[in-house]
Amino acid sequence: MRARSIPQIRVVAFDAVGTLIYAEPSVTAAYRTAITRHGAPDPGQDEVRRIVAASLSARSRGADLSTSEEQEVAFWRQLVEQFFSRPDTAAACFQELWDHFADARNWRCFDDVSATLDSLQERNIPVAVASNFDSRLNPVCNGLNELRTLGARFISSEVGFRKPDPQFFRRIAEH
Repeated sequence: MRARSIPQIRVVAFDAVGTLIYAEPSVTAAYRTAITRHGAPDPGQDEVRRIVAASLSARSRGADLSTSEEQEVAFWRQLVEQFFSRPDTAAACFQELWDHFADARNWRCFDDVSATLDSLQERNIPVAVASNFDSRLNPVCNGLNELRTLGARFISSEVGFRKPDPQFFRRIAEH
């Protein structure tokens, strides 16, 4: 039996949240805890999910998928403000949540991540993270053993475009 020839794989790029990692406690739980700690009524998990999903969906439908670190901060600040009657009362809650999701201790890798990445690296296949996260993904990856040594990180706020903009994927192809 003749071995099959496998074309040269230039890179395997994985999304971060929902593919490699998940928040622990969950995004919903973290939001509810922070929101109530900062004086707003508990919106309940369904309302948190609805607002987060609607906000993310609305920005993905837009024609302009360009982004920057400043735009990401503004997006998440405005999302948090939706849970408060006055935006100025949301500032401390926003900062708490921003810092929370920048901390690797609040993230976990899915059970199959280590074996999958090891298998690819044993075959000398370059592996990267390609995410619509922001710069907070760097300390998260640095703090998770499974992700610390990945070859490249393509983070939308650093690339300048969110997926699915072709320019995001061009950046990966050029790497």
